[in-house]
Amino acid sequence: GLYSARRAREAGLIDAVEYRQDFVAHLKNEFGDEAIFDKKYGKKKATTVDLSSPFGLLALWAQLLQGPSQRKAARDQIALVYVDGPIVPGTGEDSLFGTSGIAYSTPIRKALDRVADDPNVKGVVLRINSPGGSVVASEIILNATRRVKAKKPFVVSMGDVAGSGGYYVACGTDMIFADASTITGSIGVVGGKFATTAMWNKVGITWHATQRGARAGILSSADVFSPQEREAIRSWMNEIYEAFKSHVVAARGERLKKKIDQIAGGRVYTGQQALELGLIDRIGGLEDAIAYVAKQAKLEKYEVRVVPRPKNFVEILFGDLAESKAEDSQLSLATRTGGRPPVTSIGELVLPLLQGLDARRVRAIRAALQRMELMQREGVVLMMPEIVFGSPR
Repeated sequence: GLYSARRAREAGLIDAVEYRQDFVAHLKNEFGDEAIFDKKYGKKKATTVDLSSPFGLLALWAQLLQGPSQRKAARDQIALVYVDGPIVPGTGEDSLFGTSGIAYSTPIRKALDRVADDPNVKGVVLRINSPGGSVVASEIILNATRRVKAKKPFVVSMGDVAGSGGYYVACGTDMIFADASTITGSIGVVGGKFATTAMWNKVGITWHATQRGARAGILSSADVFSPQEREAIRSWMNEIYEAFKSHVVAARGERLKKKIDQIAGGRVYTGQQALELGLIDRIGGLEDAIAYVAKQAKLEKYEVRVVPRPKNFVEILFGDLAESKAEDSQLSLATRTGGRPPVTSIGELVLPLLQGLDARRVRAIRAALQRMELMQREGVVLMMPEIVFGSPR
């Protein structure tokens, strides 16, 4: 059957339920503070530059153009960290043609930990423009925001959409800004899967599945849920839903104008309605949130620093020439294939068929396909069902 971390601990399948930093602290306590964490074990060494090759000279020139990897801050800073797009676990890949439009948990968690420990950063703004996504990824980000809040002023600024998992990750602050027209709330969970056997039968393709165990195929696309499987999924959904509501109640407290069950249930609100219900604190944009956190940090002069710093064209193009300095690595679920060629996503298969559509419809279909993939992979997600047409702000 399916187990949450808590239930797996109760069943004796695992030994502890803890966050990554708790595990690191446990290892240091076990082996001493001087224990060395080899976070690049098994990785290939950095590519050497062949100066006898024109391409090698071009690569060296590109590295020189990048300049130093870090620069010292000229003055106090307000850090700006973005959660932009569906929230998924792991790490994505840089693109020469702009951001992927997906909020990967690992770089966001690293960015939040970095600004929490940076003495030059006096306050932090988390800018959310997301319909939600993975439960695990949302929890990772939320936990990282709490570490920031424990050290310095921290506020959330909501963009066009900050619902479901997008609201979940906002529960680590005491101050939330949103526009009057922001779509937020959607405190609820979605569960399900896609049963595709009938579709394959129509095109003459037959699959034969082999499984062992009463619920081994609970997330398989071969068939719909059995009554027992449906009950197990509902139980899992209820556990996650209760945890979501408890986060909201703990964060908002007496500011909530109604009982949580009257506000939650997947209900969607505008920013103005969320203000009246106590789900947010102020109507305002990103500049208002930055000004507020600067005031809380007692800053009159400061610079706004986006973390992580967006890479330029040259850095992306020649990024494989230098060994990664990341503190650790985590494969994204989309590329965790055990050394085999990466699995092509539904979106990659379908996008060539959408060339005749306008850009807005292509974006909407892409968003829908991303949600389908995430639900098929995780079973239960924190994701708004609505598709919003419009340009991101």
